[in-house]
Amino acid sequence: MTRSYELTTDLRMMMHSEKPLLKVPKAVGGYFEYQFLPHYFGGTPKWRQTWRFLTRKSRVLPDFALTGPIKSCSSAITLSINSHRCVMPPLAKEFTLCGANTELWRIYYPTQKEVKAHADREGMALCGFFEPFMNWYRLIHNYHEKRPDAKIILLLRDPVTRAYSHWKWDILLGGPLIRNLPYYESFDEYVKLALDLFPQSPMDGVCGVPMLQTGIYTKAVQIWMDTFGPDQVIVLTSEDYINSPKDTLEKIQNFLGLPTEPLPESRLNENPLQLPRPKPETLEKLSEFYRPYNESLFSLIGQRFDWS
Repeated sequence: MTRSYELTTDLRMMMHSEKPLLKVPKAVGGYFEYQFLPHYFGGTPKWRQTWRFLTRKSRVLPDFALTGPIKSCSSAITLSINSHRCVMPPLAKEFTLCGANTELWRIYYPTQKEVKAHADREGMALCGFFEPFMNWYRLIHNYHEKRPDAKIILLLRDPVTRAYSHWKWDILLGGPLIRNLPYYESFDEYVKLALDLFPQSPMDGVCGVPMLQTGIYTKAVQIWMDTFGPDQVIVLTSEDYINSPKDTLEKIQNFLGLPTEPLPESRLNENPLQLPRPKPETLEKLSEFYRPYNESLFSLIGQRFDWS
């Protein structure tokens, strides 16, 4: 997955280059390499999807899900967990086009025969779902219909710092399409407009989800817990992983019933753009906005996080 992300990032950075044509030869070489990678961050080649579609009925659905809002550090943890000898990585971390249709997920997972062979060799074999679709309620329902026994890891992040990463991600993805929009000139202007629009209208964005609403977690967490049962759901934070990756990865392994072993730490999917830091008063406005929603979350899960 790491190489897939590197190649994708190279293409995205071309949009921000003053001389993108100079990078075309490298991009062409990257395109051909991309066709034959063992795993993908996203954007699996169509021919590989078609080939696996022919054997979809023999393929499994994921035993667990690691999900949360976008920009919550899930990519880094995904890479670490998928390096466990008892975990079989999907063909791609993100396969958005399949949406909430869980039957279409199968083309990204190994066959039942492959899972059995892996389990015979390693003692057990698990497959995970790693898309940042915490708020997609139809997906929650459909996944539970197929795998009511699945274990759910919800990865949350301080909504204030997550909002800044969300804005940076919009800038990276949008490139020249948003370059002349006044509210993208700074994070401070973006937040000002988003707060002014809330709740009547979601803020404009490239990521596909509204910035402010994405940092309000309580209802989504409650639905996951009500659907799968509180014993099958664990809530972690990206700050846990950043501050103590070893402990966080051990907690996930124990929750999934995996043999506990050292796993590599990762910093995958970090935004390469260098952008101005937000003003302190902007961060304070966001802190005030999210405070009541955070308190509601803490009350629901019975624990507090050291957030802004």
